[in-house]
Amino acid sequence: MDTGNFKVEDPYKDIEKVMPYAVNFQLKESAFGTNSAVRIDLPRFFSIVNQSGYKGYIPIETLQMQGRVYDPHTLIPIFLKEINEAINAEYK
Repeated sequence: MDTGNFKVEDPYKDIEKVMPYAVNFQLKESAFGTNSAVRIDLPRFFSIVNQSGYKGYIPIETLQMQGRVYDPHTLIPIFLKEINEAINAEYK
């Protein structure tokens, strides 16, 4: 599963539908793909992951999104911090 490939109005509904079948996926900064500046709702996403019972790895992927310079050395630590905060909040 690739969280950046749900090109629908509410990608979280579709993510929720496929999570029971996921064995691995990419967690991207946007659930709307690289043409969107809307960032993924990490608390909502990890709520879905938690409710699905998924226990696998969560590879992350930063994106060259609209309106910003892409520098993975800066973006990856920021995204990872946001992910860890969302995980800690969901699995407290």
